[in-house]
Amino acid sequence: MKLRKLVGFLLNNMENRLQPCKADLSSAFNKWKFFTGETKTELKATTRNEQQHLYVNNLNKLENMQVKMETTEEELAHMGM
Repeated sequence: MKLRKLVGFLLNNMENRLQPCKADLSSAFNKWKFFTGETKTELKATTRNEQQHLYVNNLNKLENMQVKMETTEEELAHMGM
């Protein structure tokens, strides 16, 4: 019984990693869970302007990635895949 539950858990975990939204949530949770003290001190050492600049850069990167994903999906749909 325990082995069957373990296998079921592993299969559900693998399936969730294939779905983009759930995989993103999983990686974000792991990043939060294993947030090291060194990273905290680095983050505290940066000024508010530097943090805002990093935020804007990351936001632009995410928007570019979204556009690339949309164009790739459109191309795949056009090819019939």
